[in-house]
Amino acid sequence: MSVICNPSRAVRRSDVGCSSARSSATAIRIFTYGPIAIPASFPLHSGRILGLPGRILISVMGIVVAALSVTGVVIWYRKRRARLALRRPTVAEAIRAG
Repeated sequence: MSVICNPSRAVRRSDVGCSSARSSATAIRIFTYGPIAIPASFPLHSGRILGLPGRILISVMGIVVAALSVTGVVIWYRKRRARLALRRPTVAEAIRAG
């Protein structure tokens, strides 16, 4: 598959290398943010990118996530217990039924 060489349509002129003998592209370079994002991911997720305030913020956010997980399970359990209590017949209903 050959690519027509047209450097003016490239994102940057260095993206396409042209051969004057053939009017086709000799090299196509694709720019990605991987080399920038991967080294920045650990400092960002550990809070080092903002220094001590960033570390405190990341720690607080971790506690918030854990607390929301626990309170979610507690709320679910209480609703489940209430729903099951509504289905269970009372003593008076059990005596009348049986």
